[in-house]
Amino acid sequence: SSGINAEYGDATNPSFICYKAQDNGMILGYCLTCKTYGWRGPVLRMEDIYIREEFRGRGIGTAFMRHLAQVCEGSGIMKMEWLADKTATAAVAFYERRSAVASTRWLVMHVTGNQEMHALAEQEHACNKVCM
Repeated sequence: SSGINAEYGDATNPSFICYKAQDNGMILGYCLTCKTYGWRGPVLRMEDIYIREEFRGRGIGTAFMRHLAQVCEGSGIMKMEWLADKTATAAVAFYERRSAVASTRWLVMHVTGNQEMHALAEQEHACNKVCM
């Protein structure tokens, strides 16, 4: 098949949706999304978008972005967000041409790695005795 097709992480309650751009069964690119929530309501988070290098510049990324905007409109989602590498200037310019605005207010915070996650999970805090 050709076009953009969706594959769900769990068909009954998908935690993610992977959209694939295909042409005659060949995967040209994909876009991995998940739904999350913010204080203003549901948010569509684009976790990853990738177009095979030989197919870039042919409108596939634009088709993904347009499709995601249509998904948002049809689902009452008012915000779509993703991370972009500051040094990937072509990607940033691509997003900006599609009305995306870079946040200057928010920092991306994360805990990464088994040791760091374990250290956080094991941290002793006064709330452990009261809250749990």
